[in-house]
Amino acid sequence: MAEAASHDPGGCNLRNDRKETCPGREERRMAKKKREREKISVAKEIDGMEDRLAACRDSLEDVDYKLRKTELTEEGRKSLEKEKNSLTNKMSHYEKELKSLRHENRKNMMLSVAILTFIVLAYCYWTM
Repeated sequence: MAEAASHDPGGCNLRNDRKETCPGREERRMAKKKREREKISVAKEIDGMEDRLAACRDSLEDVDYKLRKTELTEEGRKSLEKEKNSLTNKMSHYEKELKSLRHENRKNMMLSVAILTFIVLAYCYWTM
């Protein structure tokens, strides 16, 4: 039973049974479904993501400060390093999601501009 792999434009390989081999794609799909269920606008979701990212940056600054300025035991230092890595990973995830949301927002804006242009052109044609 051979599974032929095809290539999609997103850079991930898809198998014939349509199971994804790219973990980021599944996360984006789930986030999109969640937005659809909650009926949250992309702009509001961008604002929320920026808030979470700012809070994460503040926490990371606090951890960096503690690592630099306070005398810590080996166990305490390892704990703070682990927390720092966790916050860094979380920030990276939030930045990727924010980039995706901004891209989606640009697509929505371009669609709105195209519809408005079509309406204006139709109005001009109709009145002449």
